[in-house]
Amino acid sequence: MGQFTTWLFIAVTVMAASTPEALGQARAASTRTRISIKDGKWQINGSITYLGAPAEGLLMNVRMVNAVFEDRNKPDFDAEANTNRFIARVPDYVEHGVRAFTLCLQGGYPGYEGAVNSAFNPDGSLRESYMRRVRRAIEACDRYGAAVVLGCYYQRQDQVLRDDQAVRAGLLNVLRWIKECGFTNVVVEVANEFGHGGFDRPILRSSQGIAELIRAGKEAAPDILISVSGAGGGDLDREVARASDFLLIHFNNTPIRDMPA
Repeated sequence: MGQFTTWLFIAVTVMAASTPEALGQARAASTRTRISIKDGKWQINGSITYLGAPAEGLLMNVRMVNAVFEDRNKPDFDAEANTNRFIARVPDYVEHGVRAFTLCLQGGYPGYEGAVNSAFNPDGSLRESYMRRVRRAIEACDRYGAAVVLGCYYQRQDQVLRDDQAVRAGLLNVLRWIKECGFTNVVVEVANEFGHGGFDRPILRSSQGIAELIRAGKEAAPDILISVSGAGGGDLDREVARASDFLLIHFNNTPIRDMPA
């Protein structure tokens, strides 16, 4: 389903590097890929994406949300092997021009109902076994110069979180995890198609709730770009757009002739 540097210093330095902040700084120094926006255009390692092409300055990406998939109702599914298959293909994708992948901590629709696929515990804390797979996938993208749009919440799975407070805690835990890992090739999508009928938690169903989450995330992690995707109609709520660092537009239900408008 498709979709780390070793050092030895004196004791004082090792003790300092054991803090999350110091570890994040050390890991950031070893990363290869940095995603940013300058003058309204996406850049990877300081170069504008797709320079000279119609997609110049955009972040074209391949949706691989189930590259880190698991189903706790299907213990026979080999989640590690699934992620390994994605990682093995990253260099091939990059060779063919792909510069970003979308991953998700609650995956996407796997083709059947009833899957339990979530990196979150009910209180919003992160499941270590799941995040190990996510980390391996992000590091593979980093090695080959690709960025990652890391989604947090997906319809049909937000029910794992017990309430809106847990949803807020989950987002902040993800941002803290990204910083502690030292990733510079990751931007965050709070939720996939917020407002979708498959979401249960009220904060993920309203523009006000999503804008609140984005603002809370930006306050906690101002160096990480944060957004959310709208539904398939091709538009995005104004309050959400203003709160976001970038726009994620979905055209699932939009006829091609209507997309330019």
